[in-house]
Amino acid sequence: MLNTQLPGVDWVAVIEELGARAIEMPVLLSGGHATRPVLVQPLRGGRPNRGNLPLGMVLMDQVGRALEVGDRARGRRRRRREARDRLRRLSRRQLQVAQRVVAGEANKVIAGTLNLSERTVEVHRARVMRQARCESVAGLVWLFCQAGFDQGVGRWPIEEFRRQLEERE
Repeated sequence: MLNTQLPGVDWVAVIEELGARAIEMPVLLSGGHATRPVLVQPLRGGRPNRGNLPLGMVLMDQVGRALEVGDRARGRRRRRREARDRLRRLSRRQLQVAQRVVAGEANKVIAGTLNLSERTVEVHRARVMRQARCESVAGLVWLFCQAGFDQGVGRWPIEEFRRQLEERE
């Protein structure tokens, strides 16, 4: 809850900055002396309330929306944690193979890159799928995306990837 009675604070700017930093949290403004536009404008994402709804109804609607946003953010964090837990089960070599599978490389290319036989890559790939509980390559790609690794992870050095996996959310 943000108190709009604090002097010299532009609450619209505070809420816009939270959005710019991708900080997802419910925000409820409070202020005994605030005018209606000060309260409603930030709640409407910068658009003043053009209807003639009572402020109480607008606030209740926005509180409901804020709770939904919070629920979605918690759900995304939970799915990310679960996906990272599934990837942490993989050995270093399995992660290397998984990264290259997600990057779209064929077994033969992976084998040449990692200096392994094609059969060894097939074994690692099968274990990756089983341990990560993925039924298809699309499922493995989706797992990487859910874990937050959708920005070129296939080319990261394995040490950086492991460090990212161990990072706290």
